[in-house]
Order: sequence, then C-alpha cells, then structure tokens
Amino acid sequence: LLAALKETSDVLENSKTTVHALPTIRLFCERPEKWIEPYLIASLSFILPQFAASKGVQKACEDTGKSIIKRSKASSAEMVLEHLYQGMSSPKWQVKQGSATLLALLCKQHTKDVGHCLPDVVKHLIECLADTKPEVRNTALQVFKDVCNDTIANPDVKPIMGFIITAYTDPVGKTTEALNKLVMTTFVSTVDAPTLGLLCPMLRRGMMERKAEFKQKAALVIGNLCKLVVDPRDAMQFIPILKPVLERGVDEIIYDDIRETCETALATLKQVMGAAAEKEEISVSFKQMQERSIEDSSEHQSESYPARW
Repeated sequence: LLAALKETSDVLENSKTTVHALPTIRLFCERPEKWIEPYLIASLSFILPQFAASKGVQKACEDTGKSIIKRSKASSAEMVLEHLYQGMSSPKWQVKQGSATLLALLCKQHTKDVGHCLPDVVKHLIECLADTKPEVRNTALQVFKDVCNDTIANPDVKPIMGFIITAYTDPVGKTTEALNKLVMTTFVSTVDAPTLGLLCPMLRRGMMERKAEFKQKAALVIGNLCKLVVDPRDAMQFIPILKPVLERGVDEIIYDDIRETCETALATLKQVMGAAAEKEEISVSFKQMQERSIEDSSEHQSESYPARW
C-alpha cells in the first residue's frame, strides 16, 4: 500500500489512486497493533506532498494526517516532526500550509514532547512566516501562537509572548519593542527548554544588531535567563546560538558598560555549561552503575543455577 502511494506522490493527476489509498491508511490507524505505528508515520512522507493536489485530495490528506497523529505515541513525536519539517520546507505552498496545520495538532496531542523540540519548531515556523504566500504566513502565525500557548508555561514570559511572536513576523520593525519588553520584565520563575527555544533566536538577532544598545539589552536578558534555568542540560542546545554572539560582543564592543554586560552574561552562560557537564557526568556514571549491577546479578544467577545437561 505504501509503495503504491509513493508511486502517486509525484503524479498529482492520478488523484483517484490517492483518494482510495488514504482511507485504507486511516483504517490501519484504528488497529491496536504496535508494529503498525512506524509504517503509519513513514507514510507521511508520501501523504504530505499530496496537499498540492485537488481540493478533494487535500481534505483526504488532512484527515489521514490527523488520524496518524492521533494514533502516534509521545515517543514518536520527534519522528513525526521530521516529516512535518520536510513538508514545511516544500517549494509548494499548499504542502507548507498543510504541514503547519498538522504541526498544531501534534502539539496538542504531545505537548511536552513538542515543547522539548521547540527550538527547531520555532526555526521552521519563522521560515514559513517569511513565505511569499499570505496563506502560508497566516497559517504559520496562528500555529505559532497555538504552539506557544500550549508549550510555554513560564508566567514571566506569558504576558509578553504576543510581542515576541510579532517580532518574528516583522524582525526589522518589532524586534526593538520586544527586546524592551524583555528588559523590563522581572524574571523570577524557572526557565525551561521551551522558553529558551522561543526567546533565543530573537536574542541572537539582538546581539547581531549594529546598535550597541540592542546588544546590551539582549546580553542582559541572556544573563537573567541563564540564572533561572531549571535544568542546565536544557540550555546546552542553545550554547552554539548564544555563546559566539556574546564572545563577539566582548571582543568588538568599545563601550565599557555594554562590554561588561556581555562579559557578565557570557560568564553566567559558562557556569550553566559547567553545571550541565557535571549533571551529564553524574547521569552517565549512574547509568554505568546500573548496567554493572545488572551484569553482576546475571552472573550471580548463572552461578547459582548451573545449566543442566
């Protein structure tokens, strides 16, 4: 069935085959067997391109995509996201729009798991926000809002989230306002990976601005956020984004007060890196102890119960 659907993925005129195949996939979604799920998720690579076909096929694709996502387990969220990212990078705007719509549903279904992947989600949504087609931009904006509302729990960021999302839609005109809102915010709540995933791209842009005052505001916010990271390992994926721009600020900014702000933020970031490395080392050591304990237990059992010939 999947092979037959793949053959039609590049031939949109053959929509009759696709329309008949998709309900069959939806029937598989209703079956309880665990072995089916990987095949259903794999079928997204053939289903998503069909969003560029006729209206009837588009509706069948949306219904089938929804069925697959509802059938998926939380542990499969990242696999589904990879397919949706490919769809959101398609040259065909209907495929982008359909994939973004399914992303919102996936977030509703597996909020926590999508939240951990928010940096990549934000990256692909930002790309869709810059699309030439208004249909893609409007859908991406609504999905952006829905995903952030579902995944961002930080009470300090919630009230200004609208300004941050608007800054992504209009980076040139709205970044300054969003940075000002962040600087005026008193951060007291712990910061998790979804919160960092939402803010880091904009903070990086602030550090890349030509005006030194923007760099100072961005560096100040970075330092404040790093102090409140609940799990240092959550911040590790953002080190490659933030560390280079802070180092550049320290090396290039000529104003002492602004350079000192960058230095302070960089020092705080390095403390988080050290804490994350320490936690990771403890985690690895604990895992190794567990493995050795299991091996010792197995050896003891084999000695206690010799094989019978």
